[in-house]
Amino acid sequence: MPAADYPASAIRDRMEGTVLVQLTIPPDGIPKDVKVVRGLRADFDESAIAAVNKWKFRPAMKDGNPIQVTVTLQVEFKAPLGFGNRRLP
Repeated sequence: MPAADYPASAIRDRMEGTVLVQLTIPPDGIPKDVKVVRGLRADFDESAIAAVNKWKFRPAMKDGNPIQVTVTLQVEFKAPLGFGNRRLP
């Protein structure tokens, strides 16, 4: 899955950190109901949601049939190379 885009608005601040997102994965594997559970700030949160909405998942299986599940994922953000880093919780 492609990484989330590092927000251009955050380059000056050289921030890094993790956004936790919760989403539902239905049998078709296309995420829905994506929301931030623990964010960094609005620009990172929006980038995390946009990235996850582009991903395609393999659905969970039960008794050989695809089922809908709700999961929480970490979306990592690293400052672009050449920038100092300031880690956020």
